[in-house]
Amino acid sequence: TMHNPKDTATKKAERDFRKALLKLMQSKNFSEITVSELCKTAELSRGTFYRYYTNINDLLQDYIQEIFNNYTKDCDNIKYTSNDLKSGIFARCKVYYNHIAVNRNFYTIMLGEHGIKNFQETLQNIRVKKFLKRYSLKNNNDDNYTKNIHFILLAQYITYAQLGLARYWLTGKMMVDIDTVSAIAADYTYCLLTNYKDDLLINLH
Repeated sequence: TMHNPKDTATKKAERDFRKALLKLMQSKNFSEITVSELCKTAELSRGTFYRYYTNINDLLQDYIQEIFNNYTKDCDNIKYTSNDLKSGIFARCKVYYNHIAVNRNFYTIMLGEHGIKNFQETLQNIRVKKFLKRYSLKNNNDDNYTKNIHFILLAQYITYAQLGLARYWLTGKMMVDIDTVSAIAADYTYCLLTNYKDDLLINLH
């Protein structure tokens, strides 16, 4: 794993190795990539690679962790002015889809044919947890257990649907900008959550 804090040479090596990894993953599975071809693609020595990483998986996990940390930071920086359902949903969708757009190359590879098997599942787990931290149901009736189960399933459904929309946008076939995708996702999410409006608790933190 990279040393902290990172100096300029470290940041450049990190950037070059990550770029090379994504380039190689366009045409082959992660498990097939060797340190030698990674270094050749990055135009850096094996010594430089092992100065920072134990193996290629170490490089990948370091990269994934930083992407997820950046997403969490972006979510934490959302300033909610009220507990208005619609504006909150639009703010969260904007952050999510902008994050996908900024890291477009990374997500295109990781969610594509040569992506890592458990990557999507990890991303989904993070997003479902964030959803259920933001939205929950009031405990005010006898059938609340069933309602909560349905609500958890709804959280899974919404986050998978939002990811599906992102994947489709990443293919380039959608012919709209990321703000339009964000607005479409927010509209659908709002329509689904309005069914729970009377029972919904919104956490502003």
